[in-house]
Amino acid sequence: MNMGAFTNVDSPINFNFNALQAIKPETSISDEESGASISIRVPKSPGQALASKPAKSLRTEVLRCTNKLEKILAEKETESFASRSRENAVTATGEVDTVRYGYVLEVRQLVGVRGVGKSYGGYYYVKQVTHRIKRGEYKQSFTLIREGQGATIQRLEV
Repeated sequence: MNMGAFTNVDSPINFNFNALQAIKPETSISDEESGASISIRVPKSPGQALASKPAKSLRTEVLRCTNKLEKILAEKETESFASRSRENAVTATGEVDTVRYGYVLEVRQLVGVRGVGKSYGGYYYVKQVTHRIKRGEYKQSFTLIREGQGATIQRLEV
């Protein structure tokens, strides 16, 4: 976007930052022998960070589905919940001219966004794609997601 002859989006990309999207889960399990409640810490996400400033968890939610699970399964469930809540903090929607872009967007693929400033430039995951094909035209409406603002790299590969 805003890249002169290299621009391949037809209309401006719309960005939305939802500061309340990220949720910190509180989880505990019951010790079978003593019946005591054991608190589960939220593990660090092993996934690739796409944002230099991930959204902070401003809300807390108690997960009730983990009480009867073993510790490892409860940790995995907690990690998965935290990761899912963070990944949609920033969403971008727009339409790309696939012929000019030279590739077909696919769900779950990484895509680079340039020309939109430091807060929103960088890599995103493709969450949703809708194809619109007419004679002599191929366009895709898309929804992109990532966990926060700011790019993790200074320059995107062309």
